[in-house]
This record gives sequence, structure tokens and C-alpha cells, in this order.
Amino acid sequence: MTANISLLSIGNELLDGRTTDTNATFLGALLEQHGYSLKYCLKAADDMTDIQDALDYLTSHSDFIVVSGGLGPTSDDLTRDAIAAFCDCPLKLSEEDLLRIKKYYTERGRDFQEANKKQAYFPNGSKIISNHGGTASGFHLSHKRSIILSLPGVPREFRTMLQGDVLPILSSHFPLEQKKQKISCRLFDMPESKAAGIVTGCKLPESVQVGYRAHFPELEISLSTQDKNINLEELYSKISTQLGQEYIYTKNSSYHLPEVVHQLLLESGKTLALAESCTGGGISSVLTDYSGSSKYLRGGAVTYSNESKTTLLGVKEETLRTHGAVSHETVLEMASGARKALQADLALSVSGIAGPEGGSEEKPVGTFFIGLATANDCISRHFLFPAARDMVRTKAIYNALDLIRRYLLGLSLSGRAKD
Repeated sequence: MTANISLLSIGNELLDGRTTDTNATFLGALLEQHGYSLKYCLKAADDMTDIQDALDYLTSHSDFIVVSGGLGPTSDDLTRDAIAAFCDCPLKLSEEDLLRIKKYYTERGRDFQEANKKQAYFPNGSKIISNHGGTASGFHLSHKRSIILSLPGVPREFRTMLQGDVLPILSSHFPLEQKKQKISCRLFDMPESKAAGIVTGCKLPESVQVGYRAHFPELEISLSTQDKNINLEELYSKISTQLGQEYIYTKNSSYHLPEVVHQLLLESGKTLALAESCTGGGISSVLTDYSGSSKYLRGGAVTYSNESKTTLLGVKEETLRTHGAVSHETVLEMASGARKALQADLALSVSGIAGPEGGSEEKPVGTFFIGLATANDCISRHFLFPAARDMVRTKAIYNALDLIRRYLLGLSLSGRAKD
């Protein structure tokens, strides 16, 4: 049986921008992982009327409602009171949970405050969900067509209780007849509109849901279905062929492009040197986010000035005078110089105009060049991406990483260049 599942997050801090509702993100991902999906996410202030109004809406649209937050000991923690009033189930003290709370404080050398007794009250007839990592236990009860389940809003406690207690409750009431099939892939350097047009052209069955998630500068596409007669792998194979395998850098993985390149470099056994100008060390930064990067990364130079390009990398002054710092010729010499100086198998170089100043008619803001030096060759690529400064820098970092990815996989190195 398919259940309509919703989340009600409670707290003024979620509405006025002080706190991001990470619980909603976690719940959505967890449900998707286990074959369910989230239908509605609502937020309500710390107000009895607002909470009950939200519950009134959700109980008419949902089978299973998770409520997050408002179970603390302070005066603005009103969730238990609001649910009790909404369900017409008066609050009742749980002596057993009160002893648990007192023990929690004693074990930590803290004094039990009388205000914490509030957390041992639950709507009459509800079932308690013990909290082994905090003072506020959760609870669940049935009301009309819905099951209402209330949890503390502290992310660590919320997530632990979701995984340990809530999923079994959900699956016992709403067992899945057919587990959802899902395949996802991540792409780089293909616009969402172009990808959507290609997927639409593949004419998928109506029972297959397609999802797009653009997270600059990457794109994630997911296919899912609960139709057991659908061979999702065959459909994915058809779509990936049409999209172009070289654009897809991972399948059924949470890895972003930098981590994929990190893994490829580890597997290749090749060493890497970096020479960065407009990216300001950004490539070095994203690669060293991952453990083990010291096995391949020799080092890098942030050569922002022309003098540093000449002194540290051996770029000829004549090259800079004739062609400029942002040019094919300069990034080729930067890459070759970095490879030689750091005695690496491979070297990447980047030089560009991130803006907002510095552009010209010939080389507008968003122009950048990437060089790749290997034992046998040295190539460069020209890109134009007119955008805000941070976006230009990010795009340059990812294009440089993608050039390495393509080289290590033996793919075309010129498929997206604008020479």
C-alpha cells in the first residue's frame, strides 16, 4: 500500500531564517532510500493555533505525518499540547519516562529541573518512542485516517529515532507491495534543458518518473518506477547512450565530480601538479578535501601575477607580452612549467578573467583557458562562461577536473572546447 507521508516542522527559528530545516532533507532522502516518498513539508510557528491548523490540513491529505520539534521543556515548546488538543487526547504523565529523564541527568552529573517534567507528558493512548540520546522522547498515535508521529527537532536525535524506530512503524502500517526501482546519474557540462529534451525524446513509459536536480555546475537525473514489468536498466542504457556517456561521470553514486577525479587519480597511480591563476588554489582545495590526495598531488602554485608566472613556472615574458596572461600560449607554458618544477606525471593550469572587471572585447569576463601537460603532449582549451565571479571560478575548477577525468578515461579531450 502506498502511503502519503508528510512532515510538519515546528519552530519560529525555521520561519525567520535563523535555522535551516535539515530534518526535512534527511527525511526525504531516507524515505526515498527505502522506497517511500515525501508528499508535503509544512512549517509552523511555536503557536497552538498554527500547529493545529497545519495538522488539520495534513490529516486530510496524509496517511503518515512526522512532526519535528517543539518537545522541549520551555514555554514555547507546544507540540505535545497542540497534538493532544487536536486529537482530543489529554496529556498524561508517564512515570516510566520521568524516571528515564531523571536518570539521564544523574548519569551526566547534572541536576534535574522541574521544568523537564513537562517532557514526560504524552497524549493519552499514544505510544512512546524512547529517546536514548536526549531528554525528549517521541510518541505516535492514530487520528482519523492518519498516524501522527512526533519527534524532537534536534537533528542528531531526530535522525537516530527515524532510522531506529520510525521506519519499522511506517513499514508495519504501510508495507510496500513492490519496492521502487531507481537509477540515477550525474552529468557535467550539459544544460538541464538539453538533457531534458534528450530524455523526453526517448519516450519513456508513463509509469517511469524522471527527476532533474541541477546543482551548479552539475546535473543529476533520476529514473524511478514501481512497475515490476519495467526493465529500468534497459531504459537507462538507452538514455545514457543518447545523452553521451562522456558527459556522465557517475551512476548510482553520491560522488561529485571532484571525488570521482580523486578516485581516478588514485587508481591511475599518476601524480599531478597544479598551476592556478583565476581559480586561486580552488582545484587544490577541492582535491585535498579527500583523504589520500597526498598520494598523487605533488603540489601547486597560485601564480596570480605575471611575475610569479615567469619566476615560478618559467612562462616567457615574450609570451605574456604577445599573447597575454589569459591565452592558450600562457596556460601551455604554465602547465609544462608546473609539471617540470614538481616532477609530476600530469599538470593542470588555469588562467582566466573571473570579473567583474578586467574583461575586453577580445577576452570578455568569463573567458578562461585550461592547460594539460602530460609526458607526451601539452594541450590547451578555451572556454567562455559569462557569469558572476564565483560561478566563473567554480566552472573553471570543474572544467579543469573534467579534463583530467577525460584524459584518465581515454575520452575525447576536445568535445567541449571552444577554440
